[in-house]
Amino acid sequence: MPKHAAKWHLLPTARAGLCAIALLAAALIAGCGGGGSSSEPRVYYGTLIISTAPSGARIFIDDQDTGKTTPQEITREVQQEGTQFRIVARLAGYEDAHATVTVRPDEAVPVNLTLKQTRPPAIPPHTITGKILLQTGGSTVAATNPTVTATEITTNESFTASLDTAPERAGTYYIYAPPGQYRVTASMPGYQAQTRDVTIVSGDDRRTGVDFTLPPG
Repeated sequence: MPKHAAKWHLLPTARAGLCAIALLAAALIAGCGGGGSSSEPRVYYGTLIISTAPSGARIFIDDQDTGKTTPQEITREVQQEGTQFRIVARLAGYEDAHATVTVRPDEAVPVNLTLKQTRPPAIPPHTITGKILLQTGGSTVAATNPTVTATEITTNESFTASLDTAPERAGTYYIYAPPGQYRVTASMPGYQAQTRDVTIVSGDDRRTGVDFTLPPG
């Protein structure tokens, strides 16, 4: 066969090889471009608006101390479908208050907790206690729902009394307070409020008795 005839038979083979190389290169480029890109997952946040009565309680979320006290707004990362949080508010002299709430993305959830003052022991240390009586005509009766507070004169910190619910001790109140100088105020709607000054000494484990008789107002 003449040499120039062989040359014409090689051209289709060379063209096919070039096409194969081009297709392989295109596949490699497509593979690098398509497999290398990835989008990061979106991060969602929600807010807890936590308040207590009384305020100043330490906040724990999912058994972790946040180091913050009420009232407080706390932002947390949440799942798209929502995340559940266990909240505990803790304050000396009160029982822990608990709440479980679900927070969704971009949501602000209010959490309002009421703290219940612990019942006094038989001989509680640093306790101001007494009885509130109301003058009615020529006699006195025990106050059923008085308000009694003790305010530390130096720091202005205030403590609210818990009331004894036993019928035979109606009108009796208890206030737990650290050592200091206090101004104790008793009041009742329709009667004149009264105030007494009390000093609690460090190491004194006795009760400090302060009774009130409120005249009509």
